[in-house]
Amino acid sequence: MKKFSLGLLMVVATACGSAQHASHSVPMGDSMNPAELVFSEDRRPADGALTEISLVRNAEGQYDATMRRVFVDMRTGQEVEQSEVLGKNLVCEFAAVAISCSKDLRPVDGALTVLTISQSADVYVATLRHAFFDRINGHMVDNTEVLADNLTQQK
Repeated sequence: MKKFSLGLLMVVATACGSAQHASHSVPMGDSMNPAELVFSEDRRPADGALTEISLVRNAEGQYDATMRRVFVDMRTGQEVEQSEVLGKNLVCEFAAVAISCSKDLRPVDGALTVLTISQSADVYVATLRHAFFDRINGHMVDNTEVLADNLTQQK
């Protein structure tokens, strides 16, 4: 009985320590699973674009990620708005200086998608990684691109 009680006490202490550690690693959001996070960069005054990256928790408790860009078409002078789905039903991990959201469908002939938003000083950098097996050429393809490198978190 003493061994069982001591073992249970160690398990409870470990679990409490893990929960306490997890609460300190909550980053850029207000809770462990925020309903929505939006990061943006507006370079329009300097002939650039507005870029917004949104993470929205869906009904399944996972996240859908989208990127919205707004810019002025220099030929027509008209404002153009584009929206791109970066990933759906992503599993996100929130840490002190980064958010990593991923979905791996490679075992069923799909792709690995990883969206990472990391903090560097007062700004955030968003990268998107796609990896898959190219059946036509017979090799792995693994591309990572920087979506935006001067994002701020919207409150």
